Amino acid sequence: EYLSAKGSSKRSSGRSRKISLFGGRAHVPERDRMATGFGVLRFRWDAFDHIQFLDDVIAAVKSCKDAIGLRHGFSLLRSYTIEHTQDTLSRNSLAELLREHKKIPVEDDPSSAVELLRLCKEIIKTGESSPAVPFAVSTTMYFLASAKQVRVFIAAVHAASVLPWRTLATKPEMKPAVQRLANLLVQPLKPVLFAVCGAAVALAQSCVRGDLASEGIIDPSSIEEARRVSWAAVGTSGGQESILQVLVSPIRSVLKSTSPFVRAQALKALSWLGESQDIEHLQNAIVSEIIADKLPQSVISELLQSLLDRVRATPSLAPALLSVCWRFCAWSPDKLDTDLLITCLHECADLRNIVGPQLVLERVLRVLDLPFSEAKRQPMLKTHKALYWFVADLVRDDSVEDDAVREIILRLQQGAVFNTWDTRIVCLQALSKIALASSGSMLDQLTSFLREVSDTSAFYIRCIVEPVVGILAECARER
Repeated sequence: EYLSAKGSSKRSSGRSRKISLFGGRAHVPERDRMATGFGVLRFRWDAFDHIQFLDDVIAAVKSCKDAIGLRHGFSLLRSYTIEHTQDTLSRNSLAELLREHKKIPVEDDPSSAVELLRLCKEIIKTGESSPAVPFAVSTTMYFLASAKQVRVFIAAVHAASVLPWRTLATKPEMKPAVQRLANLLVQPLKPVLFAVCGAAVALAQSCVRGDLASEGIIDPSSIEEARRVSWAAVGTSGGQESILQVLVSPIRSVLKSTSPFVRAQALKALSWLGESQDIEHLQNAIVSEIIADKLPQSVISELLQSLLDRVRATPSLAPALLSVCWRFCAWSPDKLDTDLLITCLHECADLRNIVGPQLVLERVLRVLDLPFSEAKRQPMLKTHKALYWFVADLVRDDSVEDDAVREIILRLQQGAVFNTWDTRIVCLQALSKIALASSGSMLDQLTSFLREVSDTSAFYIRCIVEPVVGILAECARER
């Protein structure tokens, strides 16, 4: 009743009326009434019957003529779609709402159109066989072809990117849309450049990943071949080359931007647009950014995560990821997320036919040998501790050669003696972990080393080592 009160179309009116919000009284301008109503329902939907509530909200959106109300109404429906997917997609009224989207006054309000497209994206993403899905797709394609405002066009690109690539590549709206993205990259507005690069990332991810998830392909050795088959199936001669390759050159020019956030977004786009032959240019661009030391920590993490995701989709690019990790460790340890770094190293080590643990170990040992300035002492020591734990995990890998295992143990022993006290503790814990899983001569050697350290070290070291030595001695007696 509150949402359907008379006068909802009087957006410019400055009149106020008294309304009741949970028994209270408030004065709300007429133009804010619809927005306030949807906001109230957003926080109270659990108090209603879901199906009846959903129908009421859809009806309110269909009858609403106020831009602010539409904006909040579409946002509410999107949130409801995420939390109650089956309830939402089962309603024919939602399909009717999307089918008649041209009758909804969103053309003059970009924010309302953006919220409508975000709703369409969530509906398409579900992949459900619902009557609302085809209308969500047609609404997205309509705005992709006809949107005048850049932000509405970008939202349409993001909504379209969740479609399967085989479907998306055959849409007639795609090539003009990609060309428009390329044209937008030549203007100087930084927010637009950032948004366009983000849209390019979304499209390239859809292209690279193809339909692998739906086909159930999880073996890394099969991913790239399956992707080539997927591209061939849509008749695009490689897909990326014919449709998205037009974006590569304009995005490279964005790397000259003065904004580090825009440059990082361009690097993320290139990491998904480039193939093996283009990866050297990407590496050089990332190295330049690392040396310049202008990227914030959050941006570095996002960039590294983007590279990791690309390697998971295209395993042959793992050497580039390993090289970038090495550069970050050497130049920007203070801005590096060590958890993400270790995840990247494990990913490279698991790809035995491409990188493998031996090459990863070589790069890690080079990092441990690097000198560092006093200014970067603390972040480098933090990185060292994470790397010591990582090399200890490599000992359990069957593909690691005996010489490499001996090198790992020697490095951990050196770290346990010649280092700061907290790094010594990490190395001793790693050696203890290896010793408890070892047998034979290696177990005897590690037990002897730990016993010697326990006898000659300070109290805080003995507290850590002595229990382990006792357990190892008990194991030896039982043996």
